[in-house]
Amino acid sequence: MNSPDKRLAALAAPVLLALGIAGANAGGSTQNGPIQCGIEYSSNGGMVTFNGVLVAKTDLSGSYTFRIESSGHGGSTNIRQGGNFSARAGEELQLGQASLSSGGQYGVKFEVTANGQTYDCSGSVPV
Repeated sequence: MNSPDKRLAALAAPVLLALGIAGANAGGSTQNGPIQCGIEYSSNGGMVTFNGVLVAKTDLSGSYTFRIESSGHGGSTNIRQGGNFSARAGEELQLGQASLSSGGQYGVKFEVTANGQTYDCSGSVPV
């Protein structure tokens, strides 16, 4: 079984690779402070699914925002999700999820606020 640290590092790798290809400056994961967070994505059958993932290093509570902006063959989309959460040390949470058609340019904005600090786990992912 993989530890949450290794799993998030593995999740960040394809996002960071895609970001490098796209020339974006934003990072795909955050591993500082009381959390690790990142954007997980998968594609299947002409669809791509994005998930905001958080791993708590300590017991904490906070809020999140998960937004996706896209443009492509089928037009454009703006998705906004958010809310409150609480997590125990070592717990992994999925905060936000959306499935869209493959083939567009997706700007994913995932922010987590915990213990009075805001952590940015955003990226622009071509799929």
